[in-house]
Amino acid sequence: MEVLLVVVIWFLGLIGLILFFVWLFMRKSRIKGELKTFFEKYDFTPQASLPVSISTFLRNNFHSVTSYHGLINKNGEQFPFFWIYGFPKPAFYYNKTNTYVEPYLLLFFPPYTLSSKFITQIGQSVKSPSFKNILLTWDTDHPIEIKLIDEKYFMVKWQSRHKVDSFEKRLQWLYQNIC
Repeated sequence: MEVLLVVVIWFLGLIGLILFFVWLFMRKSRIKGELKTFFEKYDFTPQASLPVSISTFLRNNFHSVTSYHGLINKNGEQFPFFWIYGFPKPAFYYNKTNTYVEPYLLLFFPPYTLSSKFITQIGQSVKSPSFKNILLTWDTDHPIEIKLIDEKYFMVKWQSRHKVDSFEKRLQWLYQNIC
């Protein structure tokens, strides 16, 4: 009787594990489909090649990046940008690899496209990477870094989930704040 109970429990555990992996696969497929729809909705074009300075920066700091080219029209002006999301390369501390991975969203703006007002405004909103509550959810509402890459491209970096709702918030923020 005990052997039968162990077999039944083991079998139920195995079925639960299989269902969990099926759910993960389905969720990932759904998120990919939603992201594709998001990029089509806002006329983002996939970017196979990036300017050399951006490519070098990404190669040195990130892996598995996905890049798009976007354009904001506001008050008759056009603001092109590169929308890039991915994961950082593993960091090494005291001969050990940091396996904690935070997804990032990076926006790169070409030279001479941003006003000093926008750059100042975004500089004031930068906060160091942190968690916003006791449940350890990322603070995705504020950029965590701004940087000038090779004295050309202005970069804004967020901790960001690679999901449509998070990307919508970033895009709305961009529309509201770009000058």
